[in-house]
Amino acid sequence: MGNGSSQERTIRTSKARKCFMGALALGAAAIVVLAPQVLLLFFCCILFAVFLTALCRWTEWLLPLSRKWSLTIVVLLLAGIVTMAGWLMGPQLSSQISLLSQQLPRPMSRFEEKIAATGTGQQVLRTIPDLQECPANAPGH
Repeated sequence: MGNGSSQERTIRTSKARKCFMGALALGAAAIVVLAPQVLLLFFCCILFAVFLTALCRWTEWLLPLSRKWSLTIVVLLLAGIVTMAGWLMGPQLSSQISLLSQQLPRPMSRFEEKIAATGTGQQVLRTIPDLQECPANAPGH
């Protein structure tokens, strides 16, 4: 009698484990299909964490500091580097964006003309809003 209930318990546990794994696989498949951006963000976060961990270990090797202090130093240094790069490249980037905004309308109008030459392209152009109607191009923006 003891053997029978043990086998039944094992069978129930096995079935429950299979159901759980099936539900987990179904949930993972739903995430992959419905939210690929979430997976990409999750993967980027993991890569950034690995990068920070490597820099922390290198800082711990150089300086006799705890993990918390080495992480603090690494984050502050990275923030400083990004801030300095933005400060140094800001004016150049601003002028390039201005130049791009002046030059972009010509190729876009040629692109629209080529698309409008086809029947399908005309349908597409009718369904998308005109660039002049977009709120970003409104006066005051």
